[in-house]
Amino acid sequence: MKQIYLLTTIVLFSASLFAQSGLMTAKEVAKISAPAKVLTGREVSIQEIPMTPTILQEATSDHYVGTTYYKTQSNAAVSQRIVVHEDGTVGFTWIASPPGGTTYPNRGSGYNYHTGNRYYNSYSTTSRIETERTGWPTMGALTDGENTGEIIIAHDGANGLIVSTRTTKGEGDWAQKLFRGPSVPGPSGPPSTALLWPSIATYGTTIHLIACTNSDEGYLYEGINTCLLYYKGEYDFETNDITWTNPRIVGNVRSNYIKQFSGDSYGITVNGDKVAILVCSSWLDNFYWLSEDGGDTWGERELIYETAVPAQFTIWHTAVVDTPYVCDGNGSIAIDDDGVVHVALGICRVLNEDNGEGGYSYFPGTGGLLYWNSEMGGAIPSDLADERRNNMDPYILEEADYTIIWMPPLDYSDTAWFANGIDFPTGYGCGLTSMPQLITDGDNVYIVYSSVLQYPLVDEGAGLYFRGIFATKSTDKGETWPDEATDGVSWLSYGEGVFLVDWEDYDETYNSIPLLFFRSENIEPALAANIVDGKLNVMWSKSFIPGEEDNIETNMYWLSIDANKIGDYNNTRRVWQGEADTIPDINITEPPIHSGITENSIKNSRIYPNPANNHVSLEFISTNANTATVTITNIMGQTVMTQVEKAQKGHNKLNFNVSHLSNGFYLVNVNTPTGKITQKLIIQ
Repeated sequence: MKQIYLLTTIVLFSASLFAQSGLMTAKEVAKISAPAKVLTGREVSIQEIPMTPTILQEATSDHYVGTTYYKTQSNAAVSQRIVVHEDGTVGFTWIASPPGGTTYPNRGSGYNYHTGNRYYNSYSTTSRIETERTGWPTMGALTDGENTGEIIIAHDGANGLIVSTRTTKGEGDWAQKLFRGPSVPGPSGPPSTALLWPSIATYGTTIHLIACTNSDEGYLYEGINTCLLYYKGEYDFETNDITWTNPRIVGNVRSNYIKQFSGDSYGITVNGDKVAILVCSSWLDNFYWLSEDGGDTWGERELIYETAVPAQFTIWHTAVVDTPYVCDGNGSIAIDDDGVVHVALGICRVLNEDNGEGGYSYFPGTGGLLYWNSEMGGAIPSDLADERRNNMDPYILEEADYTIIWMPPLDYSDTAWFANGIDFPTGYGCGLTSMPQLITDGDNVYIVYSSVLQYPLVDEGAGLYFRGIFATKSTDKGETWPDEATDGVSWLSYGEGVFLVDWEDYDETYNSIPLLFFRSENIEPALAANIVDGKLNVMWSKSFIPGEEDNIETNMYWLSIDANKIGDYNNTRRVWQGEADTIPDINITEPPIHSGITENSIKNSRIYPNPANNHVSLEFISTNANTATVTITNIMGQTVMTQVEKAQKGHNKLNFNVSHLSNGFYLVNVNTPTGKITQKLIIQ
C-alpha cells in the first residue's frame, strides 16, 4: 500500500543538503532533480511543523551482546554474524574495537556466546579473538553430527583472510590461520594477495566463502577490480583444519561485462546441495548464481533486474548517472526447501554528474524494499516504465504487482511526518527502508530490515532522524504479504508498549504515564539463517547518535522472538501525535516476547540542557539499586571527568557541574555492574 509522506525537507546527500519546499508525496519527491552545484542546504523557505516536546513510554525487549567503538559494521549488506545451534545456544560476532582514533589498531572480531541461561563473555566484549588487526567478520557453525564447532573469517586488509576455528562451540582456544588470496598485480610495487569483505554460508562441515580481491585502483584480477571470488572449503574436526578449492570467478563473468564489484554488495546462502550467490550492487545488474551440486559447478547468472547504469561503470571512470532508481547495495538471499530463490533488495535514487573522484550522491529520502523470488516469471522487465531508468522505481514496481515494503507508519494514520530542520543521517548510502535480512522456513518467508523513524523520533541536538529495526513475514512462500500500513509489521528495536503524547496537552490525568525518554539509532541487522525452537534470532547495532560518527560507543543487541509473532505482533501504531485525551486504548501489558536472559538494567535516559555550558542533569530508569560510575570522555576517548553515584531502583536524576569543560563534543557514560548507558553532550 502506498504511503503519503508529508515532507517539509527532502534531502539529496553529497557533501551537503538540498531542500525543496511544500508538502509532497514520496512519489513527487522521487522525481525532484537537484542541480549538483546548488547544494547549500536551505535555499527555499519552508512550512514549519511544530517541534513539541514529547513523552515516550518504552519497554524494550532486546538484550545487550557486546560493545564496539567502530560503528559502521558493513559497507552495505551484512554477512552472516549470528548463528543459532540446534540445541538453542547462540554465537555472535561483530567488528569490535575500543576507542581507536582513525586507525583502530585493536580492531577485530568481537565474539560472544549464549548458553541459553547466560553469556560467555558477560559485558566486557570490545576485545577481539584474533592476535592481529582484522575487520568484517563472518561466522558459521560446523557439525559432523557428533561435534559442533565454530568458524569466524575476517580480513586483515593486506595479506588475506584470518580464519579462526575451534572444534567445540562456545569454549576452547581459537586456531588462527592466514588464508591468502591469488597474487594480483598492481600498477606499481609488489602484487597483492588481499581478500576483503568475506561472507560465508556453512552446511555440515562444508564452507562456502566469497570475498573480493584488492580494491585499490589498478589491481585487476582477470581484468576486474575488486573481483568477487568463490571458494569451497571442507573442515576436518580431527585436525581442526580446512581444505580449500582454488578461487573461482563464478558464472564465467569477465571484464567485458563487469569492470568492478562493490564491497559487501553481495550475499551467499546454502540449503543442502543448493548454493546461491547474490550480487546487489548499485552499479551492476542485480542477479544471482545458483549451484545445485554443493558449489562444484555453477549455472549462468539469473537476472533480477537490469540496471540503468552503464555496464562499464566503475568508481575509477567517469560515467553520467542521472537520478535513476537502483539497488542501494543492500540485499539478502535465501533458498527454500523446494529450491525457490527468495531475494530482498533496498532501493534508492542516485545522481552522478562527474565520477572522476570516485564519489556520487544519493537521495536518502526515497526508496522502499523490493521482494522478489524465482517463481515470478523471470527478471523485472527493462521496459516496465516509460523511461528505462525508472524500472526500479518502487511506485512503478508496486503498480506492476511487485511487493514493495515501505517505511512503516508509526501512528494512527497513513501519513509519515518529516519535519523542518531534521535531516537524514549521512553515511549509510541507503534509502528510507533498507538493510534487509531474509530467511525461509517452510512456507514462511521472513524479512528483517531497518527503516527511518518519522517525526518526532529524532535527535533534536543533531537534527537527524533515527532508524529502527522492523520485521514482516509472508506465510505462503512470498505470494502475498501483509499491508504494512495497517498490519503485519513488528517493531523489534522498540519492543512492546511505545507511544508518544504531545507535551502541550499533558495534564494531571496522565500523571500515571512515566516521563521516560529513549531514542536510539538501530541499524544493520544480522539474522540467523535458521529457526530453532520456533525462535527468530536477530542482532543489530544500537547507538545514541544517528549517522556515521567515529569513536562512538555502539552496542550490539540481540532479540529472540517467537517466529509466529512476526507480523501478528503488530506494535507499529504506538506513536500517538494527537491530543492527550484522545489517546487510543493501547494494551501496554503484553507478555514479553522472550525471557530468561539478563537485560541491561539502565533504560530510558536523557541529558539536559544540551548543549550546556555550566550544569547538566542526567535522568534514567534503573531496574535495581546499584553503584553507578559516571565518566565523561572527549572526542579523543580521553576521560575528562569521573563521578561515583548511587543509583536507586526506579527514576534517577544526577546533576553535574561541567563549567570546567572546553567547548566541544563529549560522551557521558554511566556504568553499573548490571547495565550501562551512553549519552552525547555538547558544551558551548
